[in-house]
Amino acid sequence: AHVFLTWEMIHPHFAGVPLHLISDDAIYDPASLMEYLQAVHCTQVLFTPSLIQNVLDSLPHSQLCSGLAHMKQLLLCGEVVTWGLLDRLTALAPHTQFYSEDSIA
Repeated sequence: AHVFLTWEMIHPHFAGVPLHLISDDAIYDPASLMEYLQAVHCTQVLFTPSLIQNVLDSLPHSQLCSGLAHMKQLLLCGEVVTWGLLDRLTALAPHTQFYSEDSIA
């Protein structure tokens, strides 16, 4: 897991974009998470599918749209991404590219 963390921390530096480490308080509170993503104009984020599913199930459509307004890429890692989840995300944020980063390891 630490190898992935290292890559995820170095990657933004090489791309010339800021890196934000989201606090536990915000990451586990869907409303706080969406407010944070909107406040920092986040353009790329990495989630587990179960975390973003929880966020989708917990908040009204308008709050989700606000939180994902600046999102260009949403990366999903660590679990299987269902077609249902992908369909919900695509409908919610059609301007966003979605990627599954699961490896064979």
